Amino acid sequence: MTNRRCYLFGFMKSHFRNKKIVVMGLGLNGGGVGAATFFAKCGAKVLVTDLRTKKELEPSLRQLKKWKNIRYSLGGHKEGDFLKADIIIKNPAVTNKSKFIKLARKKGIPIETDMSIFEHLCPAPIIGITGTKGKTTTATIIGRILQQWDSRTILAGNLRVSALQFLPSLIDRKKDYPWVVLELSSWQLEGSAHVARSPKIAVITNVFEDHLDRYDTFEDYIQAKKIILNSQNEDDTTVLNADNEITRGFADIAAGKVVWFSYSKLPAKKKGVYVLKNEIWSSLGEKPVRICKLKSLQFQGQHVVLNTCAAIAVALTVGVPIRTIKSALKKAVLPDGRMEVIQEKKGVVYMNDTTATVPGATMATLSALCDKKKKQKVILIAGGISKNVDYEDLAAQARKMCKAIIVLSTGKRETGSAQLKAELSGYKPIVSAETMEHAVQLASEYAKSGDVIVLSPASASFGMFQNEFDRGDQFNLAVEELCRR
Repeated sequence: MTNRRCYLFGFMKSHFRNKKIVVMGLGLNGGGVGAATFFAKCGAKVLVTDLRTKKELEPSLRQLKKWKNIRYSLGGHKEGDFLKADIIIKNPAVTNKSKFIKLARKKGIPIETDMSIFEHLCPAPIIGITGTKGKTTTATIIGRILQQWDSRTILAGNLRVSALQFLPSLIDRKKDYPWVVLELSSWQLEGSAHVARSPKIAVITNVFEDHLDRYDTFEDYIQAKKIILNSQNEDDTTVLNADNEITRGFADIAAGKVVWFSYSKLPAKKKGVYVLKNEIWSSLGEKPVRICKLKSLQFQGQHVVLNTCAAIAVALTVGVPIRTIKSALKKAVLPDGRMEVIQEKKGVVYMNDTTATVPGATMATLSALCDKKKKQKVILIAGGISKNVDYEDLAAQARKMCKAIIVLSTGKRETGSAQLKAELSGYKPIVSAETMEHAVQLASEYAKSGDVIVLSPASASFGMFQNEFDRGDQFNLAVEELCRR
């Protein structure tokens, strides 16, 4: 056993045993459950605290019921819980402005996240993917390609899968570690910045306005994304979107090799993966090599093709043979809630794109659906809480591409719904719906054969839903119910 592995075993088994670990924010997306489970296995005294009630958190609590060393403080946070902790594991969604986090820091209590613990202890090489949109799709495609090449490949992170659940088995290996593919949000990057470890291969899909309800300025958000490159060295690789102005600028701070991806042919000085005449090509070798035709992919849309190019660039950098890449792409499908076709009835397609939580993401989906050759007509279901971003460009595009717009709104705090309505002033038809079932019913009344009804909210979820995934689930159920009639 190497000294490194001895240290890791000792750190996990002795450092956390009997320590008072507070998991702040159990949530419903897997991260809190993964963190609580990990520390329970290590013999810690775990306290899970969350603003939500026991009833609201039932799906997550059900997964933890076997652990006797986990206690709960639900329906609100208590100062005493944080002041008595040895370590606090903060859900990435909890801001550093939280009064409880400030109190703990003032007392010198370490603030960690599940990702910071994982990155500190993980012995395996990491491929990290961040960006405003396309992270999940890109990470998933990379994972699927690498898993076909090496079945031990791990896919985790901001995918409703905590990386901590894989840590014990990774540490248990004597050598020959697999690749770990991690989707990393800006919040996760910030939460693990103090670890000073960057991925061996870092991918930035794109950067545009998002989370301006949390960041003071767009520049602050950009700086958060740059954290992924802070600790790279000359032996590492950065994979960048050549079509995005902001990500192009990231090349200036990349310490190692830069690989590009683009929807257009790359200039000779930029090596990478690109689209040329409806085919994907690579210029990473001595000569350009064709990878595959766009029509052979299981999904379309320029933004999804770009994600695929990024994934291919990573796979080639790692050393995956082209034949394996092509084989994996033939079987690859988009993750749930991303241009996901739910039903088709009487020629009308129902599509779930619930993870489009900012206008730019919905605009990309509309562009993919309104390809001139397809001549599809779209009925858009949108609305929710704004992230303090601009809806003007989306409204202009929607006027041209949408047959009708259904806005989810209860008339309370749906700032995104209000902004969208204001920007679409004078556009018809635009109607409000107070439930998802009502929205789907209204959309169906405008649709005819050849049309697409798509839930692509351009906003964060609100009180009508538990989160964006619950929003998508409610859409799926409403569509199934409608199609059964």
